[in-house]
Amino acid sequence: MTSYISLSILSMIAIIVVLPVGCNRQQKRGAQVDESLACGKSSKQIGKDIYYGTCQCKGTNHPEDTKCLKKDKEPDNEDKWRVGSCSKGVCKLKPLTKECQMVPPLPSGSPPPFGCAFFCDSANGKYGFFSEGTRCKHKKSRTEYVNGTCQRSGDKMVCSDVPLPPVC
Repeated sequence: MTSYISLSILSMIAIIVVLPVGCNRQQKRGAQVDESLACGKSSKQIGKDIYYGTCQCKGTNHPEDTKCLKKDKEPDNEDKWRVGSCSKGVCKLKPLTKECQMVPPLPSGSPPPFGCAFFCDSANGKYGFFSEGTRCKHKKSRTEYVNGTCQRSGDKMVCSDVPLPPVC
């Protein structure tokens, strides 16, 4: 009887110690970053694919059509990261076309969007603009973002700073 009690106590201790270790283990999901393609630069998983921040490493071009990220000026004049594919060591972006007809509603209480452009089909570069007067965020410098509203500028909609109210 004593050995049975000892055995059950030991098995409970084993469950308490071993089970949390196994539960805490990280499961690898999706694609793996190829460090030879990352080359010390940032990479990002979007969906099931890895996008790399460069198309060259140590003077060698990445394989053609390797997925990449590149900062680019959007139709609303904001600098944003876009996805592309490597071609001869350069990240080539798909052309953008203004084809979105329906402006998505912004949920009440949500933070304002960054800029005034949105994508209805980002894989194919199809975009549209939020309506004039929509609250937005605008990047003034590398680290400074300000509140603004979407204002028409030619055939574009840009996020302009909201003027401060007059001082009394």
